[in-house]
Amino acid sequence: MLRTLNFKSDILPFLIATIGEFIALHYWFTYMDAGRFMLANILLWVGFGIERGAVALWLKKVYRPKEGITSHQFPVWQQFAGWTFITFTEIVIWVIWWYTVDDLGHIWGAVVLYVLMLIEHSAEMGLVKRKSLWVYARTFDTNLFTFMEVIGAAGWMYFHQQGQHGWAVASLLIGLSVEHIIQGSSLKPEKTFSKSPAFG
Repeated sequence: MLRTLNFKSDILPFLIATIGEFIALHYWFTYMDAGRFMLANILLWVGFGIERGAVALWLKKVYRPKEGITSHQFPVWQQFAGWTFITFTEIVIWVIWWYTVDDLGHIWGAVVLYVLMLIEHSAEMGLVKRKSLWVYARTFDTNLFTFMEVIGAAGWMYFHQQGQHGWAVASLLIGLSVEHIIQGSSLKPEKTFSKSPAFG
């Protein structure tokens, strides 16, 4: 299977997305922990911008052409607005998780993060595939890569609080990497294109 993957088109975009999100979350945690809420979330915007930019470029240059779509289906401003909204909601989800862990502990924090991220990821998959988010909320793959991100984040927070920063970094990086690998493999271009999606 790996022999059929092209590094530039199939691996590099998701590698950039993983690194961008990892760095953003790392510094977001650092500044949230220091009580610098605004700076933390500005940095998260930047990191998610890198992640979304890599995915958007991949969609334009690789995914849509493989579907047989070579022109924009929607105005650029609509695409930008959609990705901006998704980025905003993801930042809100991470902030909610932060305070949930602080108030209710790691387990409830993980449960809340899982539910909210499942909705977020399902919406993202629906946006790309032009289908309803509820289609993807029920799939094994979406639940699996959401679970991997949540486990990575839960371990990240737990190990940080225990002063085991190496394990914290490893937990987050592994969780995000596996998430993007599974999510990327789920985004296989379809030969047919549906024009009756819920998102688009």
